[in-house]
Amino acid sequence: MGRLSGRELIAAAAAAAEITARVTAAVMRTGKHASDKFLNGQMFGYFGAAAGAGRVLGLSVEQMHSAFGLALMQASGSMQIVLDGDPPAKAVYGAFPNHGGVLAALLARAGLGAAVDALEGKAGLYAMAYGGSYDAGALNDGLGVTFLLLGAQFKPWPTSLIVHPFIEAGIDLGSRGIRAADIKSVEIAGHSHIRPWCEPLADRRRPANAATAANSIPFGVAKALAHGDVTLADFTQAGLADASALSIAEKTTYRLDDGMTGALVIVTRADGGTMEARVAQPLGHPSRPVPSDRLIAKFRDCCRYARPPLDAAAVQALVDGMLALETIDDIGRLMQICSGAAANRVS
Repeated sequence: MGRLSGRELIAAAAAAAEITARVTAAVMRTGKHASDKFLNGQMFGYFGAAAGAGRVLGLSVEQMHSAFGLALMQASGSMQIVLDGDPPAKAVYGAFPNHGGVLAALLARAGLGAAVDALEGKAGLYAMAYGGSYDAGALNDGLGVTFLLLGAQFKPWPTSLIVHPFIEAGIDLGSRGIRAADIKSVEIAGHSHIRPWCEPLADRRRPANAATAANSIPFGVAKALAHGDVTLADFTQAGLADASALSIAEKTTYRLDDGMTGALVIVTRADGGTMEARVAQPLGHPSRPVPSDRLIAKFRDCCRYARPPLDAAAVQALVDGMLALETIDDIGRLMQICSGAAANRVS
């Protein structure tokens, strides 16, 4: 579109995040696990993406209604991609709702009518995917006053969120000076909802690709124990072949306990002694937000894998631009830097 200000981008992102949060909360508040058969991060994302794109495009009320209908027509997100061991395509599941949401907004702006009861209708989202079970209050109560998006969280580690408390427990144990050679066995324990992140155990111990690795609790814990952290380097071909971490993963088992919350990791040493660490809520949970300097450090690490590569000046310009986003009159400058253009000072 061109000439989109930083303030407008923030407003669009807020609209997208709030709609996604509310559409999700309407299922979660019923006590139903939103990801039994569907990836909620994909299924619900179509509607948030349509709202955010619609905000940027300046859609009318009627057009936005059609955008939601067009989002429904595309919405998908089968959990089978996880249940079958996370083939590489799992890594791009979030791309589909973003593509579909933008397409829905563009088609609505072009005049394609789809003003239907996309969420609450007889064959709407909740009836289609969740047996008609939803909490209508989550959609409307306090809309525009109470913002559920404030409960969103940033990830300190590049894995599934389910893996995070186990990674943190592994980092805790690793900080106590235990070496890979000293480890006889590792047991991880958690609620039964972690099962897909532990099975099939052979594949989770030795993941074949980055998507499988990022959804593996045994692999994440092994990396944390071996190196004291988990970064994108751990999901490269070299990282997947890391002998030190794989030797720990091969010694890792899991136990399911529906009475548990959070994560428990127990290490048995070669001398017979044991060590354990528990994490109720991992770093990044709204009660334990990730410090800004750590987020910036993570962003810098991510930029190491950018294509085309970004030099230090470009990365610094992006950091400076994002920290001053609401003052930028045209975010196209940031997009140019991301694409490898010269890192002109952003103002």
